[in-house]
Amino acid sequence: MPDNDPNIDGVVQLDGRPVRVLTLGRFVALGFFLTCGGPFGLEEAVGAGGVFYCLLGLVLLPFVWAIPQSLMTAELSTMMPDNGGSFLWVWRALGETAGVVNAYMTLASSFLDICLYPNLIASYLPGHLGQFPRWALKISILGVMSLCNAMGLDLVGEVSIALLVASMSVFAVEIPYAITSFETGPWSKLPLKPDWALFSSILLWSNTGWDALGSIAGEVADPPTTYPLGIALALVASTCAFVGPVAISYSLLPDPALWTADAFYEAAKQASPWLAIWVRAACVCGSVGQLNAGMASTSRRIWAMASDTSEEQGVFIRTMPLFLSYLSPKHGTPVKAIVAQLVVTSAIVVLDFSQLVQFEMILQCFNLLLEFAAFIVLKYTEPMTPRPYVVPFGLTGAWAITVVKTIVVLFTIGSIGTRTPFLLFAAIAVNLTTALLFMALRALGALGPPRRAPFVPESRQMFDDDQHPLL
Repeated sequence: MPDNDPNIDGVVQLDGRPVRVLTLGRFVALGFFLTCGGPFGLEEAVGAGGVFYCLLGLVLLPFVWAIPQSLMTAELSTMMPDNGGSFLWVWRALGETAGVVNAYMTLASSFLDICLYPNLIASYLPGHLGQFPRWALKISILGVMSLCNAMGLDLVGEVSIALLVASMSVFAVEIPYAITSFETGPWSKLPLKPDWALFSSILLWSNTGWDALGSIAGEVADPPTTYPLGIALALVASTCAFVGPVAISYSLLPDPALWTADAFYEAAKQASPWLAIWVRAACVCGSVGQLNAGMASTSRRIWAMASDTSEEQGVFIRTMPLFLSYLSPKHGTPVKAIVAQLVVTSAIVVLDFSQLVQFEMILQCFNLLLEFAAFIVLKYTEPMTPRPYVVPFGLTGAWAITVVKTIVVLFTIGSIGTRTPFLLFAAIAVNLTTALLFMALRALGALGPPRRAPFVPESRQMFDDDQHPLL
């Protein structure tokens, strides 16, 4: 059988695109790690704002953030079922300049997000490492995950399933110990010096990633079915994986002052030494799963930025060297994009967790505002473009979820900007510099003609096959 047979998992099809290898189970596991990965990383949110507000936020955020974001992702990903995600959405809706700013802002945010997980993994390992050995360990982790990604998204999906089970099962075993230790008093206790900027950054960061599912749309099997159902299952799993472990572990360690980066380990140690060892392993597995999924999503963003295939989605958006769009004939993976990702993240992984998460979150907030605008604009400019999945209640539903998400984003920007204005100004400067540089190059003719292709959908129907309105 020839290597380019589209029935072989993980190879490249005749049109140069990867095969759709992500079945529902693989998609749910990958989605879980893109959007959650377990409670690891939430420890400092409890320390910054107290367990009551942390749990309240984790319960409410799915309704005001995760569900609206996942609904938007399901609609846009089935409307444009190709790798690239928000990169495609913003460019097609808002044009070239906004598309370029969004593309590089998203990429920078994704690189910072990837670098969070080697930091977490290193903090979970026993013993103290010097600065250079710690940096070498982080790069080694990035290298191993890059190799896994280079071997195919089907392997990434299978590994994600195994890591999901390995990382979450320990908390089920802790439940009897937590019940016997439960006390009502400490649950309303606040830290002596609450840090609401860090608190809100971590909570929102822990609920982001839903739009990243759009970056792998070109490798999802049966997108109209897999996206809505898979996102719903991943959302339920993510909420349970946040609330349950935090509540269980706080019962064992009921003091926000003790909730630092290794709080889940310290809580398990109150129950049993062997449980503490298991939690260490689970923390590593959860962070490895998030890193693995994040690298898969980001490498495909790089591929989309270097590829010409996005012209079929209404835009010609190559903003990176063409060689980065190379796909392995054997595995169907963007291997050169994966190598480029490894080089960049190895340079910035030296930064610590709190620096990374706040700057990553503020970049992500600006990116999200562009996504929201693109979602609404496409409702008006392309009302008859086929959408296999549509956000319920038409334009009213679309505006409702967008307004709610915008309020959350503006609150996060305000809280970070108030506490650390340098990060806010740095993010604004990055965006303005990118936009001005691009417009200057365009005005000088250095970029050739504007790369905005007219999109004319084959079908101008206003109803689907079951006569449901597309809006």
